[in-house]
Amino acid sequence: WYKNVQIAQLSPDSYSYINYGYQIPSNGRTPVYPYIINTVRFLGENYLIAVVILQIVVSMISVVFLYKLLFLITENKYLALAVTAVYGVSPTVIQWDTMILTESLGISGSVFFLYLIVNYIYKPSIFYGAGATAAAFILTMHRPSLMLINYALFFFWIFRLYYRGERHILKRSIPLSI
Repeated sequence: WYKNVQIAQLSPDSYSYINYGYQIPSNGRTPVYPYIINTVRFLGENYLIAVVILQIVVSMISVVFLYKLLFLITENKYLALAVTAVYGVSPTVIQWDTMILTESLGISGSVFFLYLIVNYIYKPSIFYGAGATAAAFILTMHRPSLMLINYALFFFWIFRLYYRGERHILKRSIPLSI
């Protein structure tokens, strides 16, 4: 699919990421995606292709984490593999990977976030708690529509206070979420 489509497709929104001004107030965009674009500008006129290649690589890695997540939840490798395959070959997801928009990294980042939070549920640890909090923050700075993840995560930490054995972890996770 990637071989047969135009990569680094631009949409009307793409220009606001490419021409992002790092002053306050900005052009209404959050800084993570424009920062990614600016980081690869040194590659010259084909820097947008590098952004798309990065999105494709991150998307492919997220497919592996989706499989691990689904296997953890279902304990059925065939079901996990089937759902992962459907996601992995989804034309919609693949199309987002080829565009200069936040959707591709937002979807992949959401998979990483879910992987971390589900792992926390199964094996509470500071690593998974801090990782989920960091992922939620980065996702919000990447795509503001994912801000709800931060609120949901904060309430998740509050509800987890019920488990006394996790309180030492939550003493670090709750302030990070705030």
